[in-house]
Amino acid sequence: MKKSGLVWLEIGTYSPVAVWHVWHNDVCYVLHVGTESNGTEQAVPGLAEATQCHVITRSATTHARTARWRGTVHSVSPDSAEWDELLPLLIANRLNLRSAGNAPQRWARKCVLSRIVPAVSTGG
Repeated sequence: MKKSGLVWLEIGTYSPVAVWHVWHNDVCYVLHVGTESNGTEQAVPGLAEATQCHVITRSATTHARTARWRGTVHSVSPDSAEWDELLPLLIANRLNLRSAGNAPQRWARKCVLSRIVPAVSTGG
């Protein structure tokens, strides 16, 4: 996950969708437009309402699936310390970002930042 800039999300009955993400402290963060918004960020159908999803990574050279894991989904509030901690990482990882200066305000108004925490398996 640390090396991938792109992952695929499987959410409910939706087809897998490729998304850019930030991997931080063993958690996957995805910034996307909210249900009611038609902003300029990536659309991830179903993620804003999801409580679980699967994350798929693929090899950059062969495009073969390298991993698939289940995670729990939570939203990060724009007025939280977690949001503030992630903003510099999101700005640094967002390719082709226009007007980075007002991106945080625009994202807080029009986007959802989803935290996808890998489910822990106890084996068996």
